[in-house]
Amino acid sequence: MHHSVNGLKLYFHDTPGNVLRNAQGQKVLVFCLHGYLDHGGTFQYLLKDLCWQAVAWDARGFGQSAWIPAYDYYHFYDYLRDLHASLQMQLQATQSNQVLLIGHSMGGMIASLYAGVYPERVAGLINLEGWMIPDSDPHQVPTRLRQWLDQCGERDAIQAFARHPSREAALARMQRQDPLLTNAQIKTLGEPVLQQDESGYFWRHDPLHRTRSPQPFRLDQAQACWRAITAPQLLLYGEQSPILKLPDWEQRMQSLGVDAPQRDTTLVEVAQAGHNLHLHQSKTIAQEIKSWLRARPQFKHLPLA
Repeated sequence: MHHSVNGLKLYFHDTPGNVLRNAQGQKVLVFCLHGYLDHGGTFQYLLKDLCWQAVAWDARGFGQSAWIPAYDYYHFYDYLRDLHASLQMQLQATQSNQVLLIGHSMGGMIASLYAGVYPERVAGLINLEGWMIPDSDPHQVPTRLRQWLDQCGERDAIQAFARHPSREAALARMQRQDPLLTNAQIKTLGEPVLQQDESGYFWRHDPLHRTRSPQPFRLDQAQACWRAITAPQLLLYGEQSPILKLPDWEQRMQSLGVDAPQRDTTLVEVAQAGHNLHLHQSKTIAQEIKSWLRARPQFKHLPLA
C-alpha cells in the first residue's frame, strides 16, 4: 500500500499476525527497515516465523516507492525524516504508543540513529548488522563534494543498473551475489523489484543510490546517537559476515552499550549466516527475538505463537 510521506509516495508492506503489546497491555507497532538496494519484502520470512503483525517500508527510491525529483538527492538524514513521519502515521493508524524497530544493514543504522534521537518513542531495537558502515576521513570531504557535483549534474549521465537478457538471468545474478539464499527466496525477493524495457530486465531502484554521497559517514556522530539509546537492544550478526572485519568493532560495541551494566544491550552471533542473516537463518533469529523479549519486563503481553 502506498502512502504520501514528505511529498513522496512510499510503499508499505503490511503483514498480518499477532499484535505485540507492552507490559501495560498497550499495542506496540513493529516497523521494519530494509538494507541498501533492498526492499521491505526481505522481512517476510522472519515475520512469518515471528507470526507478528508488522509494517515494512520500501525506503524512498527503493522497491516500489517513488524516486526523488531530478534536482534532489538521497541524503542519509532524509531517511530519518521519512521514518519520523511514517511512524507518526502508523502509530496513529494502529493506536500504538511505541514502536519496536527491526532494521537490517542500512535500515539498522537508520533505526539506531532514530532510537537515540527519540528514545521515548522506541520500545525496543532489533539491529541486524546495522552498525557496519566504515568510518570516513573528514579530510576527504573536498574530493567527495567534487565527485558528487560532477556525477549528479545530470541524472541521465548516472550509470544505470545493468540490463539482463531475461528474468532468469537477473535472478541468477542475485544468487551469485549471495549463494546462501535459496531459489525460493531469490524468486520471492527479486521478482517484485524487476522491471523490463526494450534493453532487458533491470532493478527498479533509483540508480542515483549508486552515486557517492557528499556527506561521509562519521562514526563519532553515530556514536552520539547510540549512547542516547535507552530502549533494550538486540544486536545480531552473521558468523560469516564481513562486519567482523571492522577495525573499530570494540569502539562501536561500547557505544551501543554492550557489556555496559546500566544499559540493556544483547549481542548475538548467528551461525551459518552472512550479512543477510535474517534470510539465511530466519527461524533461528525469530527464536532469538522471542527469547529476548520474554526476558524483558517491558514486554509481558506477548503473542502466543
